[in-house]
Amino acid sequence: MASIILSSVGSAIGAASGLPFGAQLGGIIGGGLGNALQGTSKHHFEGARLETLAVQTSTYGRMIPIVFGTVRIAGNMIWSLPLKEIASTTTTSTGGKGGVGGRSASSSSTTYSYYATIAIAICEGEIARVNRVWADSQLLDLSQGTYRIYNGDEAQLPDPLIESHKGVGATPAYRGMAYVVIEDFPLGDFGNRIPNFTFEITRRTPQLDVDDAPVESLVKSIMLLPGSGEFVYDTQAEYKITGTSTVGGVVQSGYQVPLNVHTAEGKANVLVALDQLQETFPNLEWVGVVVNWFGTSMDVGTCEVWPCVEYKANTQTTPDDWVVAGFTRATGRQIGTDSGSLRYGGTPDDG
Repeated sequence: MASIILSSVGSAIGAASGLPFGAQLGGIIGGGLGNALQGTSKHHFEGARLETLAVQTSTYGRMIPIVFGTVRIAGNMIWSLPLKEIASTTTTSTGGKGGVGGRSASSSSTTYSYYATIAIAICEGEIARVNRVWADSQLLDLSQGTYRIYNGDEAQLPDPLIESHKGVGATPAYRGMAYVVIEDFPLGDFGNRIPNFTFEITRRTPQLDVDDAPVESLVKSIMLLPGSGEFVYDTQAEYKITGTSTVGGVVQSGYQVPLNVHTAEGKANVLVALDQLQETFPNLEWVGVVVNWFGTSMDVGTCEVWPCVEYKANTQTTPDDWVVAGFTRATGRQIGTDSGSLRYGGTPDDG
């Protein structure tokens, strides 16, 4: 009500002043004064925002690297979309009817997030795989986000996203060149700029042998190491729990520690190893595994051969318990230690 009354009074005073638009100006001033007296206030805050959404340019005429083996290499940007800007506004209100003195206030803030969609050339193909990717010094989890990797063979097709923007028939397939397309990469952790991407890649050049066939294609069987480690051959993730031993098991005190998951792929180590074996030896048919049991003495007359565990007291594994030939963690022997460190890994679990 105060806003309406003072707005009318302001309009009348403004009109009497004889100034151009005096009535309108007086109404605005009077209405603002009325809002202040009534106790209503609104505030809006704007977060940092980029002045331009243009993407940095690539290096024209840069040589395409030729690499061998496993190397870490920086790429060269070959295509991009303008940065995507997403605004997010939040509003908070306090007071109001029934509040202290009937006063109310509201505030809102808008923040901006930026995402990049780019294609980066890596090296001359054909590569076997991209092992790991870094943005600046941060190792990326490739299972989070959208990454399409082209190994650079002579039959690869154009990327569908690039083709949707450049048009069918006008989009190069970059045959003979390995590259990666990254969609909607969040830039918040990198100062809202595109970081420097580096790639650890593996590229092999087959060595011709019998009848001009590469050596790798001749391998039909192989033995797999290391042979030690309680769950080194397990295809599912296993974890170690430490704590206090009780009748029903172990009362956990601390974090679960992965026993057989130590790669960027986030799956059991043996699955990664088998994938790499199949890539290296395409005609592989048989894989034998080495399994270590341990002798108790260098004297053959008294030596006994046992399966051994790495830890006994105050330790438990999940989701599977260690069992070898009927021996459990409680009944198996323990690997010796040297200054508190294990001298060797345990016998692989039978399962």
